[in-house]
Amino acid sequence: MKVIHFLCRPKGRGMTGVSHVAGTTYRSEAWPISEGEAQELIGGSIYLHEAKSKPSRIGGRILGYEVVTLDAADPAARKQRIAFTFESSAEG
Repeated sequence: MKVIHFLCRPKGRGMTGVSHVAGTTYRSEAWPISEGEAQELIGGSIYLHEAKSKPSRIGGRILGYEVVTLDAADPAARKQRIAFTFESSAEG
């Protein structure tokens, strides 16, 4: 099973780029990985950490992904990013 960890900074009571969809389903964006890598992660796990030295604050099983386009000011920045939909779990 594939697993991915991301740093996701706190924002108020939540985390930057994380939104509640419904029930235990969440969406997290916008990660600079390829669509091929995202496809391989479906069914695997995502863990979002506030800092490298801290355990994940939220995570779970990846249900799907979508490509999102950023309006980046930096022309060298990767504009095509990935948003994951995942089902949160206690282990996450």
